Formats: sequence, C-alpha cells, structure tokens
Amino acid sequence: MITSEFGPGIAVAVQADVTKSVDCDRTVNEALKRFGRLDILVNNVGVGGPKGTAVDVDPELWTRGLEINVTSMMLMAKYAVPAMEKNKREIVSGRGAIVNIASVAGLIGGHPMLLYPTSKGAVVNMTRAMAANHASAGIRVNCVCPGMVYTPMMYSRGMPDDVREARRKRSLLQTEGNGWDIGAAVRFLVSDEARWITGVFLPVDAGATAAIPQSATLTKGANIFSTLNVSSKL
Repeated sequence: MITSEFGPGIAVAVQADVTKSVDCDRTVNEALKRFGRLDILVNNVGVGGPKGTAVDVDPELWTRGLEINVTSMMLMAKYAVPAMEKNKREIVSGRGAIVNIASVAGLIGGHPMLLYPTSKGAVVNMTRAMAANHASAGIRVNCVCPGMVYTPMMYSRGMPDDVREARRKRSLLQTEGNGWDIGAAVRFLVSDEARWITGVFLPVDAGATAAIPQSATLTKGANIFSTLNVSSKL
C-alpha cells in the first residue's frame, strides 16, 4: 500500500534497547546519519507486563514493565525532540511530530492485571504533557489508543475462537481490526493534514469505548483480555 502510493522507500533497522539512554541516543543519531534529519517519532514499544493486582504483582517486574511501557517513550523523545528542533520551522508542518501508542485499556481500565492499564494511562497523560512542553518549538505530540486488534503478537500464542469472537463483538462496528487500522491513524496524525492537532488521544477501537454492546458475551471462564499478557518475562 505504501509503495503503490509513494514509491519504494528506504528503511534502516537498528537493534536497540529503548529503556537505555545510550541506545535511544544512538538510534536517533543513526536516523540523522542516514536521512539527514528527523521528522517523525512513533513510540510503539510495549509489553503486556506482569500478572497480578496491587496485592500480588511482583514489584521488580512492575518496575520493569513501567520502564518498558512508559520510560522508553520519554527516553526516545529526550533525543528525538532536540533533533527535530534543528529542522526549519514550516508554516504547515512545524518541525516534527510524535505519536505515542497507548491502549483503550489506559482509558477505561477494566483489565485483570494492574500494570497494563496503569502504564497505558500514563502514556495518555504523558502525551498531553509533552504536547504542552514542545508546542512552542513546533513539535506536535499525539497518542493513538488501539482497541482489541488482531495482530501477530496476539495470535502467536494462540487464541480460542470464542475469545476472538467476543473481542470482535465487543465493538460497536462488530468487526475485527488489524495493524493497518492503527497505522492509518498514526499516518494521519504525523501528516500535514493534522497540522492543527496536538495533545489528543485517538481511540481506534471500532467504537468499543463509546458503549458496551449487549452482544459481547463469553463462554464461562473465558476473558477477552486472557491473551493480552504476552510477556510476563520482561
């Protein structure tokens, strides 16, 4: 889809641990070295995190989960923003755009584990704070909150048919989303068409956060979040 619209592009893969400052700095410098400037940052790293409520979650895994889901985005912005500030400020596009990926779990809670919605809620409000921090520099910061999309991360460990069906029915549109739906939202928010948008969170969830469809039912013992904890070993 991208190639047909824009022609062949160039991608550079950089192996990095975004919870480490030195790796975030190196990643930004690699982009500057290859492309000469930095215009867009999409913070998409995240994990389901450890199981447990406040009563029984492992404190060390809790800290690590927050480091991956929240601190990593701060660290990437720490080095990306100064690079964007070096760009000539354009009337339409400003100097750069950042999109942080959160989750609808960060908006409504209702998750069986404490870490995931807590960390995603932090991303939502961090986005607002970053938007206020960097607006004067011409850098827009927004957030996309995906719903229960069906992605390789979700189905790699297997997903019972009844759980997948319940996830689909939980939305108002009664359809299943995928990574392209999230990508389209990100693409809009970093484009010139969104030049007057900053500090917002955009749910991409087929209306799941607008209402609770009466058809969203599960077999006894099943849970729509049961496969979301994709990485309990951080």
